Amino acid sequence: MNIPEPITTVKPAREVRLDDDSKSPKAASGNMFEGVAVVITAPKRGLTSVSATLLVLSMLTAGVLFALWWSTPLLIVATPPSASVSVSGFAPKIGSSFVVLPGNYTIVAEAVGYYPYTAGVEVVHGDSQSFDLLMLPLPGRLHVDSAIPQLEVAVDGLVLEQELPGIITGLEPGTHVFRFDHPRFFAKDIAFEVEGFDRLQTLEVTLDPAWGQLLLTSTPQAEVKVDGQLIGTTPLTAEILQTGSDVVLIAPGFNLWKETLSVAAGESKDWPEIKLTPADGQLTVTSEPAGASVTLANQYAGVTPLTAAVPSGKAVSVKVLLQGYYAATKSIQLEPQEKDSLAITLRPEKGEIELEVFPIDSRVYIDGQLQGQGLQRLSLLAKPHTIEVRKEGYVSHKQTIVPRPSLSQSLNIKLLTQQQQYWLAFPDNVTAPTGISMRLMRPEAEFVLGASRREAGRRANEVERRVKLNKPFYVGQFEVTNGQYRQFQKKHTSQQLGGNSLDFGKQPVSSISWLDAAKFCNWLSQSAGLDLVYEIEGDRLLGSDITANGYRLPTEAEWAWLARIQDDGARLTFPWGSKTYPPPAKVENYADLQAKNLLGRSVPNYDDGYIVAAEVGRFAANSKGLHDLGGNVAEWTHDFYSVDVNKGAPLLNPAGPASGRDHVIRGSSWRHGSRTELRLSFRESGSEPRLDVGLRVVRNIE
Repeated sequence: MNIPEPITTVKPAREVRLDDDSKSPKAASGNMFEGVAVVITAPKRGLTSVSATLLVLSMLTAGVLFALWWSTPLLIVATPPSASVSVSGFAPKIGSSFVVLPGNYTIVAEAVGYYPYTAGVEVVHGDSQSFDLLMLPLPGRLHVDSAIPQLEVAVDGLVLEQELPGIITGLEPGTHVFRFDHPRFFAKDIAFEVEGFDRLQTLEVTLDPAWGQLLLTSTPQAEVKVDGQLIGTTPLTAEILQTGSDVVLIAPGFNLWKETLSVAAGESKDWPEIKLTPADGQLTVTSEPAGASVTLANQYAGVTPLTAAVPSGKAVSVKVLLQGYYAATKSIQLEPQEKDSLAITLRPEKGEIELEVFPIDSRVYIDGQLQGQGLQRLSLLAKPHTIEVRKEGYVSHKQTIVPRPSLSQSLNIKLLTQQQQYWLAFPDNVTAPTGISMRLMRPEAEFVLGASRREAGRRANEVERRVKLNKPFYVGQFEVTNGQYRQFQKKHTSQQLGGNSLDFGKQPVSSISWLDAAKFCNWLSQSAGLDLVYEIEGDRLLGSDITANGYRLPTEAEWAWLARIQDDGARLTFPWGSKTYPPPAKVENYADLQAKNLLGRSVPNYDDGYIVAAEVGRFAANSKGLHDLGGNVAEWTHDFYSVDVNKGAPLLNPAGPASGRDHVIRGSSWRHGSRTELRLSFRESGSEPRLDVGLRVVRNIE
């Protein structure tokens, strides 16, 4: 092991000249000889040989004296003290220190039982320097001696890849825990102090046996194997592990006897006499078709083709079974070690299925094989089959059928178009938070909003606009009630008029602003975990996303389609279908004769039974299954109010202007009674609460 070289500082020397007539050096400054470099100038006059020799000796003497004066004693303190230490270069040892000139040196040390040591050191001029040298001891060696072969060992929990007896090397000095183990002995932990220093120590290991003695006898006499090792012939006493040993008895003409036995360590036991059975015969079974299940003496043996052992000397039932085929049963008897074979041809078991498909030219596949087209009579094995019906432009149909031999079956499969399959994912009816019942609408219509100028009662704001709707949505079957709205605003009141309450739980909510209606829609969306349609901050509408999947108010185009457009594309003028006024029968809640004294006007000769708003759903639904679209309370829509004409290409799924002050109100209410007001094209505007304006909610399906 090497020790890093220390870093020291070397001081620069100063130059002093010796004149030919001088007897001592003269320093330029400071103390004499401090940082001195000597330069000798030879005398200019000629020298004799004696004087030259004396001059050289003088110079050498001066050099030695100067070197001794300039050298630094280096004291090396070694651990262990017995280490042999040397220093590179010229480094005479005087006493306990090495005398060296300033510079870099390598220190090398050796000692028995220690790693070799090498380190660098830098020496600077001074009185003396010391260097501590610490050598690390070598690992120890342990000779493990034992009478037990193939011992396994772990040192401090680490399993070594060697077997003992033998020598374990590389053991660091100190106490280690050795765990010795062997399959036939109990493991033992031994704590041992390792000295190290490459010394070889010895440890005797003994383990306690982990077996007991078991006497084995048999009829007939048989060879005995214990854990795969042949140990003799019965009768004999075998060493059986407490944890269990695999015992096998072998005798010619007899079946092997196999058992896992155990005996407590140190105990002796007798095992009951083992009676070997005559050797089995061997039977090979094949079937047509293959893959049939086989039972021998009612015990499952496998699938064909197979070869299995059969008890000898007695009749054995062989049964072959395959789904879709009748079972086959045979009886067979074999002598010991006799070999025989059995080939079975299975008889098909079939059922009849009458298959009708639509469209009639659809292709029919059974288990992936084309069977033909249209109406078919299929004769199939009585097992599960995969039937698939395909036609381009339609969604393929696949199902599993199981023909029954004793029962004729019929199967009718009608393929759906891609669009029909798409709509199956959306139920016709869903329930929104607070119990709002909603129906699925699938508009695919182009129509005209507003009314013709020739229509009696038409107002100027009912200009005609061509629109087209093709986006499906869910819409509330009823107007939102007070009870449903109060789950959002507990203290809300729809108020009263002339002592007639508008506040009952099943009456439609009213006295709410357009912003209140939008906030209610956002609350429903949050309750259902859907995206918000309206971006609202305090009492300000910042924007809206009509494509979001949350709850919202219907657009004016959606409301008009729901209320006016029939399946054949006809456009209603009044909810009751005809163009005559007043209504011929009780169809909606309007300002009737009972409300005349309260409102000052009414529908002529009309009595719907309610002075103010009725409970929702009291009047018949329209052709789309929606209630109160033409009466009870008028309804807020999503659109900002505008009067725009569009006679060009139809607007696709319009949602009104991007901004504005008021919003469109559609539909008549219990306060309306004139021809103009009862028409389904009647529209108003506003933003503030009214006693006769409520809401109905919608939601995009995606």
